[in-house]
Amino acid sequence: MIDKFVWSEKYETGSSLIDKQHKELFLKIDDLSLAIYKGNIKSSLKNMIIFLEKYIQEHFKAEENIMRMAAYPHINDHIRIHKKFNKIFDDLKLDFEKRGGDSYLAIHVEKEIRHWWEEHVLVEDNKYVPYLKNLASG
Repeated sequence: MIDKFVWSEKYETGSSLIDKQHKELFLKIDDLSLAIYKGNIKSSLKNMIIFLEKYIQEHFKAEENIMRMAAYPHINDHIRIHKKFNKIFDDLKLDFEKRGGDSYLAIHVEKEIRHWWEEHVLVEDNKYVPYLKNLASG
């Protein structure tokens, strides 16, 4: 059995918009994991690719704007990480367009997105949380 993601307050950034977007990603990862487990891959993988394309554009823009407003000193590093993930996504999307929704690609996409969640959302995004809280209180 796969591990189901369970949302926790420790994931919250203090920005209702960013937290809402993170929750959407969180649920999509869980949906794809469940689809892989059940063997319902093709439509779930396609939905994930479509979701990610929109998510990346909207979420990265929103997050970067919030960091600018908070005068986050490491914004350029964060933007570089976003660009790196854009490249990863572009490669995944191209692979999907070439191969379609096979199980190997679904597992690869799920692994990359989980890694993004664990390394970026839980680590990198939490670096700017004090700046957001400072801005809100200040």
